[in-house]
Amino acid sequence: MKVNLDFRTLKYLLGKASGGGNGSGTNLRYEASTREVENTAGTNAILPIATGNYPGLLQRSERSIFKPTLVDLNGNGSYEFVDQGSFLERMGNFVFYYINLANIFHVGEPSNLLAITGLRFSSDNLPSVGLNVGGFTGVIDQDFYSVIARTQGGNNIPNLTSNNDIIFEFLDEKTNAIGQGSRNKTFKAVKFFNGRINVSGWVPIGSGSTDYVNNF
Repeated sequence: MKVNLDFRTLKYLLGKASGGGNGSGTNLRYEASTREVENTAGTNAILPIATGNYPGLLQRSERSIFKPTLVDLNGNGSYEFVDQGSFLERMGNFVFYYINLANIFHVGEPSNLLAITGLRFSSDNLPSVGLNVGGFTGVIDQDFYSVIARTQGGNNIPNLTSNNDIIFEFLDEKTNAIGQGSRNKTFKAVKFFNGRINVSGWVPIGSGSTDYVNNF
């Protein structure tokens, strides 16, 4: 026999197992391989994992390989690269992305926004989110002072196909403002010769997404 437990039920049972509450204890034991709690009566209790449709008892934690795509968004060119261990890890309603692209070469004549596409979870209706840029090398025919990576979020950036697309902005001079297009320029028509891009950071899941979890 298996039953789903909510937090209050589990708290009550664990209290009895340790001798608290009304009772002498039930000797609950957690089996990590099955994610079940067993007691001396031989019955089991499943600890439900949170999903988009059911809040569950535990936060959803997921680590998986993430295959990003580097594109000349709606442009005439494309890019070849080697993915060196990109991955994502989700904790609750936040997703950590680690993107590591190497040996980047342009193909044809890029003409539009440089973007990374393919983020797994939706960030619709959220503000733009900045990510850390650990490396951005091999760009030819363009000079810049600093680089900013961010999702579109709630900003209407022309030609982006998804709020999840990561674009790159740059400054060619010192400034007292950063982000949200303030004196920034978007990277367009970018050509690479043996380039590298390393981007990482946390991106929230939008509340309108089916993957959004209300309770933990």
